[in-house]
Amino acid sequence: MSKAHCVSSNDEQTRASAPEAHIADKRLTNREQFIAGLKMITIAALFLLAIWLLES
Repeated sequence: MSKAHCVSSNDEQTRASAPEAHIADKRLTNREQFIAGLKMITIAALFLLAIWLLES
């Protein structure tokens, strides 16, 4: 997530030095995808827990 926001500021520098690195920067690695998935699952679980606690 943070990488995608930082790309716009360093756009010209990265493209000048290594175009393939610039393209690879926009993709998430497997580890980053895994962490992002865990965050989404955790937020959803906390949301459901909050609803369950409010209901009871």
